Amino acid sequence: MLPLIEAWMADREAFLRQARAAAPPHPLAAHDHGVRALPPAPPTPPGASPARR
Repeated sequence: MLPLIEAWMADREAFLRQARAAAPPHPLAAHDHGVRALPPAPPTPPGASPARR
């Protein structure tokens, strides 16, 4: 097992490049400019209880 670990440590950059190239893209990796962030929540009126989650 030690020779395998030594090979990984010696050539880890090449192995990582290959693994990243072979991995399917993450569905959230593509930045969709059509999706906008939600606006901030409105302030809670005085005397109102905060929303439960």
